Amino acid sequence: MIYLKCTGEVQTVVGLRKEHLAEPGLTEAPLGNWYVNCFRLSRKQTFIFMSEETLL
Repeated sequence: MIYLKCTGEVQTVVGLRKEHLAEPGLTEAPLGNWYVNCFRLSRKQTFIFMSEETLL
């Protein structure tokens, strides 16, 4: 199973509360788990997904 690890800002924007999130576990997926971050681009909220394996 692949997990999305959301930053605090993403949790706020999407409306996720910590008690509704599961702890990410290990995965056998080739690219591992994913980090999700957000930022503003031309006045629009933009999400970026980054593979845990490619951050090394």
